[in-house]
Parts: sequence; structure tokens; C-alpha cells
Amino acid sequence: MNSEQIKIKMEFTFDEFVQFAKDTTHEPHWNILFFGHFLTHENDQCYLIALRYGVVKFEPGDTLVADPVRGVYVIKSGDLS
Repeated sequence: MNSEQIKIKMEFTFDEFVQFAKDTTHEPHWNILFFGHFLTHENDQCYLIALRYGVVKFEPGDTLVADPVRGVYVIKSGDLS
């Protein structure tokens, strides 16, 4: 599913995303396709996601968002954007 197919805004905490990855794949969750963006497992506390503006770390405390208007992005812990 790509960002043009996002119908409602969805948000995942780091732990929710890890559980989602485990529940929806039958393979190791090292690389997950999320609305047209690959998240790559760097270590147990970090996934890397390639976005239009560069590679972003998705870590505990962060929120991964899929938004029909803004696309896919990460809200870093402590960021109010």
C-alpha cells in the first residue's frame, strides 16, 4: 500500500509497530514495507525509514504516522509537530 492509498490517519508507537511487524509477517521483521516505505531493522531499539527528505531513525518514544495529507513521517520523542 502506498501513501496515495492512505484513507485515514494512523499512528504507531515504536512498540506497537514492532508488534504489528511480528503479527503481519511470516518472515523476520528486518525489512517491512509500510505504505510504500521500507523500514529496516537496525537493532532492537531502532528501525531506519527512507523518506523523501532522507533516512530517519524510528526509535522507542517516537511515533510513526501514515497520513492521507502529509504521507508517512516520524514524530520524534519530544517533538510537537
